[in-house]
Amino acid sequence: EGLESGIGASWRIKIGVFLVVIGIALFVGYSLTKLGPIGRLAIGFAVSVGMLGIGTVVQRKVGFRTFAYGLIAGGWAGLYFVTYAMHGLDASRIVENPTLAFLLLLTVATGMIAHSLCYRIEIMTGLAYFFGFFAIAISPATLFSAVASVVLASTLLVVAFRYAWDRLAVFGIVCTYVVFAIRYSEVLFCNWIWLDFTTVHLII
Repeated sequence: EGLESGIGASWRIKIGVFLVVIGIALFVGYSLTKLGPIGRLAIGFAVSVGMLGIGTVVQRKVGFRTFAYGLIAGGWAGLYFVTYAMHGLDASRIVENPTLAFLLLLTVATGMIAHSLCYRIEIMTGLAYFFGFFAIAISPATLFSAVASVVLASTLLVVAFRYAWDRLAVFGIVCTYVVFAIRYSEVLFCNWIWLDFTTVHLII
């Protein structure tokens, strides 16, 4: 109980897992010279599955449950992002068919929901979704990243209303709007600059 209250129940584990998920996202999306797409994805999958596996085993021990829930949430978020990267990121693209990529994303999202709801712990489900939203948010803005965000938001709301988790529903709505505001304000700004430049060019 001392370790639980001193480490597991604190925000340190959540911040640590959050940083690992960011690391996975940056690693998978970065074009390394010695690692091809399959190598980057394999490492991303290995780290994510490792976190998920360790969390699933450790959660059986009473004193480490909060610690384990953070690992489970981070593991699923990592898996979701790596699956997204298989089509959504140029540096890691191995799936060219957008329909197949969408079905893979939906499969991982379904697995994440099913596993997190086995425990029916709102904070763990919320963490998994938060990590997933943030990983998508720091990737390049594309149509597929928008689709990935919509899949997350839709499944989150279904879960929230199914179990009457009002805080999770509000959290999902806020995350969706924040992600779209941050990600696509850049696209809108670039389009505005392009239109302004075109107008000036036509006037000249």
